[in-house]
Amino acid sequence: MWDELFREMSCDRDRALICMYVSSGARATELLRIDIDDVDWSRQLVYVVSKGSRLRQAVPVSPESLIFLAKYLAEAGMPTPGDSLWRTRRGPARPLTYWAMRRILQRANERRGTNWTLHDLRHISFA
Repeated sequence: MWDELFREMSCDRDRALICMYVSSGARATELLRIDIDDVDWSRQLVYVVSKGSRLRQAVPVSPESLIFLAKYLAEAGMPTPGDSLWRTRRGPARPLTYWAMRRILQRANERRGTNWTLHDLRHISFA
């Protein structure tokens, strides 16, 4: 089922995001709020501000998510430090919102006849 969902992602931004959701276990809004300075490429970490403690914490991400992130940034361009890493693809560049990412997943669900949620991606286990 995961492979089918992954194939429905139409761009490297969306592939990077869902890979990060699955590999990090971070909340959807935590990942959507990161900027380029929150990515530690060499240690395969991203830094998120935790919803609960409000502390900046390192969370591991998969090598695949960083590969798709690099492809996305090569296509979309590097954001200015402090600007959102995840941006809209149409119109003027704006931060990608939770609701926009939720809609991306809804469209994939409509095509596949599934019902994945962003919360589900935090709890996938491949063991």
